[in-house]
Amino acid sequence: MLRLVVKVCHKGAEVFGWWGVVALWALTGLVTLAVVMRYALGAPLYLTEELSALLLMTLFFLAMPYTFIKGGHVRITVLTSRLPSKVEGWTEVVAHLVTLAFLIFFLKLTSEYVYVSYQLGCRTINASLYEVPWLATMVIGPLLFAIVILISAVQKARSLTVKWRSS
Repeated sequence: MLRLVVKVCHKGAEVFGWWGVVALWALTGLVTLAVVMRYALGAPLYLTEELSALLLMTLFFLAMPYTFIKGGHVRITVLTSRLPSKVEGWTEVVAHLVTLAFLIFFLKLTSEYVYVSYQLGCRTINASLYEVPWLATMVIGPLLFAIVILISAVQKARSLTVKWRSS
């Protein structure tokens, strides 16, 4: 059962990662177009700032789970690398659980924020872009990230328990 959940989560993270790539390319194209419009044609785009912020937010939140799975997050191991290997492994589990606690808190806040934004029909100030689909990435990406972190913590704890019992 856990293998199926891991497979589905990893596939979901990969799909989210690709949507992050789409957001990155759209952001690059938008900024390039805005520069050309402003300096070559003298007609700036009024939606550049808002849409670029929404695209960057989308990129960040959707790419989080994929980046974690691929080991792309920055890790500071100055202290943990000096610990005995048994302790070092468990510090990783604890770090995952702390991250999971933060994500649960973050998800509570952002889900409330997205819901209120939906109820109010929030739009951006200048371009009047409907915000809710963009804001939903603040819930969807971290939710999958929390599941991936939980799975990683369980797998790591299992492997450490097996090592501990065999030694």
